[in-house]
Amino acid sequence: MAENPPRENVFHGQWVFYIEDLTGLSVADMLTTYTPGFPGAITKIYAVGGTTVVSTGSKGLVANMEIGTTDLQGGVLTLVSADFTTIGGVKNATAIAGSNRFGRTDTISMECSAETGGGFSEGDMYVVVGYEGRMQMHDGGDWERDMYPQTFHTTICVPVLLSSIPSGDLVTNIVPGFVGWIKKFSYYNGTVCSTGSKLATLNLEIGTTDVTGGVLSLDSDDLGAVTGAVGMIVSGTAVTGANMFDKDDTLSIEATSVTTFVEGSGSLIIEMEGPVLR
Repeated sequence: MAENPPRENVFHGQWVFYIEDLTGLSVADMLTTYTPGFPGAITKIYAVGGTTVVSTGSKGLVANMEIGTTDLQGGVLTLVSADFTTIGGVKNATAIAGSNRFGRTDTISMECSAETGGGFSEGDMYVVVGYEGRMQMHDGGDWERDMYPQTFHTTICVPVLLSSIPSGDLVTNIVPGFVGWIKKFSYYNGTVCSTGSKLATLNLEIGTTDVTGGVLSLDSDDLGAVTGAVGMIVSGTAVTGANMFDKDDTLSIEATSVTTFVEGSGSLIIEMEGPVLR
């Protein structure tokens, strides 16, 4: 039986990892050591085909998730070309049966353990990992603990083609719709770069005010052109201030110091918390 949090005071969320080019997958990690930063449990895994359908038959991969170095019981994602011959085809992993809980400092990974027919010849895909957790005691000051004794966690994932990053807003005016604060900002490398010396610096804004910290530096040399691999995580600097938002506030992702990328793609990941209002 899957090891899930108690049913009371449970929140749900998901991570979306975009892989633009399935030919880049092999028997290796497709997600390497991401740290959620909160305690919870993985509850569901599935893949959704993107806009480039798979037309070459008899291709496939088998992927499974790990917490630390321990494989989940179940949650095996068997991907075959026949599942993604139409846009938006969905393939569910097997039911998760255990070893699915993670702590605040634990890491999660996903590895391809086998491939069929030499792996995929084309196609793109979104891998979705659902999670849930139990409301946590607020870790702020005494007044904050008094007002907001419990907090929940949620995630915004933004698929991105690196070649589309402009100088200016990459994403404008997301409205989370709740009171909360940004915890961290990361990038998942779903498809590697091959052209070196391409750069972009990304930061988050609440309204028109930059978040203090949470600066994400992307460099094609580190994303496959020189070093780096599919599945790696690039972490932003620590978020240290100006990170609280109201239910009507907007969040934007701004790019500066851009030297236009030629290729590469993945997902931008914003981790957030909010108070349980009473």
